[in-house]
Amino acid sequence: MSRIYLREFNFARAKAKALRDALVLVGEPQNLTHCQGAVAAALGYSNWAELKHVTESRQHAPSPLDDSLPPQVVEGRLAHQARIIAEHLGIDMGFGDYLAAKVRLSALEAPQGRRMTLARAFAETVAGEAVFTAHLEDFARRAVEDHVIHGNDDIITAFAQGRGIDEVTDIDFDPAASEIADNLITVEGTVTVVFDGWSHDTENASETFSLILEITANKVTVSVGHPLL
Repeated sequence: MSRIYLREFNFARAKAKALRDALVLVGEPQNLTHCQGAVAAALGYSNWAELKHVTESRQHAPSPLDDSLPPQVVEGRLAHQARIIAEHLGIDMGFGDYLAAKVRLSALEAPQGRRMTLARAFAETVAGEAVFTAHLEDFARRAVEDHVIHGNDDIITAFAQGRGIDEVTDIDFDPAASEIADNLITVEGTVTVVFDGWSHDTENASETFSLILEITANKVTVSVGHPLL
């Protein structure tokens, strides 16, 4: 696949950030530097510095973007970019396809005629229902941990203040059911919060909450219910 020359380097910067954000959705977070390297490689450059230098030198006319190319050419570009993204970041090809179609490294607009949903990306990444479920549950657990520990959830925060909780020490997510639609994955279960408090009765104590995790192509939403009796 030939090198793609860009009109502005800010275009590449935006694509690298979009790739970083999309990776979070599939449970494969990567730092911005890795994403920049993947963008550069997928566009035909050895590294981010070379992409920056070539683009800012303006010695080459900008390549046509996907928006103005025939569908078969665009399909070839997307397939190439998906493979490079997957190889560069060390992720499964199913996620590479999803990320290439979502981020669109060489296009301004959303894809026309090519639709890779989040559910399809998960389904194509693993073989067998048991492996798929385990992979999804692992992703859900990490999303819950990040939300509860770092997201300052209102219900858990209010509960913690009422019990005099000083520190959350562990989070255990137990998925009970998963539902996979075209572009929505819903996981229901419970989350057990282990915490230490200011008094002896809240040292290494725990409480369990109901929880619903919704994963779409754009975001992950975690809804925590009131403590279970």
